[in-house]
Amino acid sequence: MTIRTAVIAAASLCLCAVPQARAASADISPDELISCAQGPAASGALCISQALEPCDAVVPETPAVAALCYTQAREVFEADFPAALEAVTAKEGEATGAEARIVVKYEVLTRALLCERDMELLALEGAPEDEITRRQARCMALVTGDIWLRLRLTTAPRPKP
Repeated sequence: MTIRTAVIAAASLCLCAVPQARAASADISPDELISCAQGPAASGALCISQALEPCDAVVPETPAVAALCYTQAREVFEADFPAALEAVTAKEGEATGAEARIVVKYEVLTRALLCERDMELLALEGAPEDEITRRQARCMALVTGDIWLRLRLTTAPRPKP
């Protein structure tokens, strides 16, 4: 395959995937995620997984569309980290806020390394590169969402019984 043919093929795939890319979007509502996690027998990871279901539903033949969906979800969580950390500082004080920044930073790094390890193992098993990209994006969206949710739960008002 020549470079020109590869470029044309890639452009065709991108153009075909654009309508689906707009349809495949995790509608992340921070308030709904917090409510979900505070519900009876709730699990933060389960709530994040449910929020990512639109990305999971993307057909396997378009892994780049799914990866984009997961990446956009991850960006929603990442965008709220500064405000979430400020809320911890406001509620618990400067020392606890500084501690939360350190813990969050290294929790994200540690869990990102675990995602990377899993992707290397998938590659070793012979998984296609596009499937590895999809799974990497999902793993990072789950990691980021879970850490964000746990951080937000530290300052969220408790539901009344």
